[in-house]
Amino acid sequence: MKQCEHCQHQNEADAKFCENCGKEMGAQSAASIPTEVPKAVPRRKEDRKPLTKKQKITVAAAGAAAVVLIGGYAFAENYYSFENQAQRYVEVLNTGEAKKIAGVATSTDLNFDITEESVQPYADYIKENKSYVQSLQSQMADEYSATDASYDVYLNQNGKKFFLFDNYDLVMNSVYVDLSTNMEGAALAMNGEEVAQADSDDYSTTVGPIAPGKYTFASRSGSGVSELTNEQQVEFVDGYYENYVDLSLTGVDFDVVSNVEDAMVYLNDKEIGQLTEGEASFGPVSWQEDSVITLKKEYPGGVLESGPVDLGDYDDVYSIDLLIIDEYEAEQLLSSMYYYAEQLTSYDDSDTFESLEELLVGGTENALYQTFTNIGKKLRDDEEVSYVNYEPTLVSLEQTDIYTYKAVYEMDSETNYSYSSGKEDEESTLTFNAVFKVENPEVTGDGYYNAYEYDLKVETAELAE
Repeated sequence: MKQCEHCQHQNEADAKFCENCGKEMGAQSAASIPTEVPKAVPRRKEDRKPLTKKQKITVAAAGAAAVVLIGGYAFAENYYSFENQAQRYVEVLNTGEAKKIAGVATSTDLNFDITEESVQPYADYIKENKSYVQSLQSQMADEYSATDASYDVYLNQNGKKFFLFDNYDLVMNSVYVDLSTNMEGAALAMNGEEVAQADSDDYSTTVGPIAPGKYTFASRSGSGVSELTNEQQVEFVDGYYENYVDLSLTGVDFDVVSNVEDAMVYLNDKEIGQLTEGEASFGPVSWQEDSVITLKKEYPGGVLESGPVDLGDYDDVYSIDLLIIDEYEAEQLLSSMYYYAEQLTSYDDSDTFESLEELLVGGTENALYQTFTNIGKKLRDDEEVSYVNYEPTLVSLEQTDIYTYKAVYEMDSETNYSYSSGKEDEESTLTFNAVFKVENPEVTGDGYYNAYEYDLKVETAELAE
């Protein structure tokens, strides 16, 4: 060890400079220095004073701090840039999750409490309308439109981050809605929850603040068939909307008459009553612009249903028939079938064969087709027969299923023979049990009346016992 003659610090034996004071080891004291100033001699590289251990640590620490500060500033500058703050907000909105949206949104309306529940309608709208998120993306991509307070949500500069970078809040505008109705005692509801009850026939109230989004507003008075309702879906989005919803109630009385005596009556697909002897009166019932009346009748094979008939906003009588075959149509079918059967006894005509085929279920595969064509050929080939006349008469008609009817009819047959045959003309009356079928039913009409297109055919016809 070598002791410094200046500060008495113990240094390594080969140390040239004191680790403590930095002075050269073994240097002469001031008293022994000659008075003559020596000439300046260039200092050699190995004679330069090195950094101490503490100095080295200090320099390294300062350099590391400088690197961290420069890198941190660059990161923060990018992270808190307007574009990146806007994009992070859009990503949260795009999730459509009310909890996440409520976690980042603020409001300038002190009465608007932003919670998961309060922003749920806005979140639901985002989930249902992805194009809306695309418009938000476009809005937020431009600083001018992103900070435009007329939009549903916008960015508002609020203070600084680390005293250096602009901080932006996502602000959600609040909505106030004026509701009105014209009936005292009517309950007003928003999204299924009652928000007010009218205390006069000229009632109005304000609901809000609420978040932008899609809402269902309704008014209701009475119960059962006499319940009056008015329900409207309203969207408060894109900053353009009418903050007024008219929930006035309109009630109408109406009568229904039909060809089905006990059909069930439906208003907007909700059962409101049953016909008695083909008629019934209803009302007052709630009228809305898209209200429709339908009739239904259940059978073993299904439900026979009328087409929808528009309900007008005035008292009226609605005649709504179901697709029911009446006796006149059944008689026309029998007359047509036997007309072509009669023609086949005189003429072998392809059009007649085709016409007969179209009246029979299964066409040429129907047993009646074979019977009529065989009898026709037999009588055509009999030179003694002059002509044959068929005259069917419907006795009864009964509907047994949705498109099936049981019929009983009598058929008078007259066969005339030529004079040269010497035979007496023959007449007979036979009774048949038949089954008719409705095929290819289709409801037509323009909303004010029902019309039907269908094919009525004979399935079977057998001699009654």
